[in-house]
Amino acid sequence: MRPFRFGVEASDSYDRLAWRSLSRDVADLGYASLLVIDHAGDQLAPLPAMMAAADAAPGLRVGSFVLAEGLRHPAVLAREAATVDRLTDGRVELGLGAGWRRTDYDRLGLLFPSGAERVERLAEALAIVKALLSGGRVSITGRHYTVHDLDGLPAPAQRPHPPILVGGGGRQVLTLAAREADIVGLNPVHTATEGVPTDLTAAATRRKVGWIRAAAGERLDRVELNIRAYRTVVARDWRAAADGVAAEMRLPVEEVLASPHLLVGDIERLVDALERHRAEFGVSYVVVTADAYRVFAPVVARMSGR
Repeated sequence: MRPFRFGVEASDSYDRLAWRSLSRDVADLGYASLLVIDHAGDQLAPLPAMMAAADAAPGLRVGSFVLAEGLRHPAVLAREAATVDRLTDGRVELGLGAGWRRTDYDRLGLLFPSGAERVERLAEALAIVKALLSGGRVSITGRHYTVHDLDGLPAPAQRPHPPILVGGGGRQVLTLAAREADIVGLNPVHTATEGVPTDLTAAATRRKVGWIRAAAGERLDRVELNIRAYRTVVARDWRAAADGVAAEMRLPVEEVLASPHLLVGDIERLVDALERHRAEFGVSYVVVTADAYRVFAPVVARMSGR
């Protein structure tokens, strides 16, 4: 059973001082990583932000959570990720996804492919990124991406390559993640336009973990399972808090309290919930949003490395 570690997801725009302050605070409170999302909006670009965070907080791991595949050529991404990994002495976690938000593509004038095609493109991108980050000269011809005799330089500090996280909520992308990624991110499925999560329940998570276990096969023990808390509420009156989250999410209170995506409780209840989720689902890497990292810090202090 893997020990717990915790990360913080940042999604807003920060100036230099605020970003450095957040990075140091996250590290000081015991979080393992600071992760940056990737959408076409008012937020920091992931890779430069990762570099700045690592510079501000020595020892803090930094990552993308997750890069939308269709917005970057994988060969260019591999070189940029390797560069950041070298300059941070090996602290990068490279998160990749198929891209789910249609408005990102619309704003950039890009076609929004079908889900099946986006996963196919992600599979090709992963093959190129992993090959280049692992070193040597790479030639790959695919339906969507092709590279000819390209060297994997500069080499990243982490070998064979920085940990690759693939996140998603559908069966196709989770199957791909289970076969290819070092870290599999369990995400709720969102509507493509509004970003509304549709499957936050424990039953949905159980189904997704089943897909992952079936696809991973003998490599399952080497795969770290990650989950993002969609809501994190630390409160003494956690029953009242759960009622509020239930109304917001349009779920029964019992479903809220059982969901690994909805962390609602006092400190003791949250500690128990994390242990229960790890025992049932295998989830040991938990990410909370930047608006909740301070109130959740006592849980991190109790559970990190345990």
